[in-house]
Amino acid sequence: TKRRVRELAQKLLDAPDTDQYGPLLEDIRKLSAGKRRFEIYDAAQLLANYMERQSKGEDKNYVRYGLHELDDAVHTRLGHVVVVAARPGHGKTAFALQIAREIAKTRRVGFFSLETDHPDVEDRLIAETFGIGMDDSVNYRLKQKDYDAIAAHHEQLAERMFKLVHCPTATAAEIIAEAEACQFEVIFVDYLQLIQPERSNPNRQEEIAQISRALHAFAQRSKTLVFELSQLSRQEKGGWRQPDLPDLRESGQIEQDADGVFFLHPLEEPDKPRLSLRELLHAHRKGEQNGNQE
Repeated sequence: TKRRVRELAQKLLDAPDTDQYGPLLEDIRKLSAGKRRFEIYDAAQLLANYMERQSKGEDKNYVRYGLHELDDAVHTRLGHVVVVAARPGHGKTAFALQIAREIAKTRRVGFFSLETDHPDVEDRLIAETFGIGMDDSVNYRLKQKDYDAIAAHHEQLAERMFKLVHCPTATAAEIIAEAEACQFEVIFVDYLQLIQPERSNPNRQEEIAQISRALHAFAQRSKTLVFELSQLSRQEKGGWRQPDLPDLRESGQIEQDADGVFFLHPLEEPDKPRLSLRELLHAHRKGEQNGNQE
């Protein structure tokens, strides 16, 4: 193992550019993790573990969303993969930032932004935290009451364990390596279809499947909670309906790897009024759905 690590380290030193660092570092990490890859429990141990968890109160291990409807109905643990899916412009980044801000009260959160530049993320995060209108924020028209709110309550944001990672051309291996280096307990990836493949593949579905499997394996191995933002397939004209698991764009592997999926979609057809109203649906792995209007 030591010899193999030295060989990979030499390849790392000889690499002509940084694009090759990710896969090599991932190989070194796998070797460093140790030889034993299996955890074996007999029936008696399973029962003992179950009783211990029950006596301690399993709710203590769930990640809280800060929304009563979700905290009561959705049981998310570290090591899970949760998908937040919507069509462009339907609010998945804003929703993810709202969740990230809440979780960062108690856990180290990394928000990997592949699509949105960091000033845009800053505008959304700070406007939401301090109740500032987005129009005022993006047009630099803050009022005195906005400055007063920031001055009085800036600790609410500054003390949260939240880091924004702007990485528009990152691969899954690079995201995983950075998450481990920063010791994040929860990561958000915005969004899945923008992650670069380790190597080009003419089959786009297989590319996305490999990325999804890599993040799923990382979540389980490291007990990191992974939120993956995802695009939905386009709906045919005149076919407006609630989204479902098969609508996840470009790969059924996303559905297979997810422990839960959130869908955000308009309550009414796009050509009708009140477009700002959204419905939040949660689909479990077995396909049951429950919905909440937010």
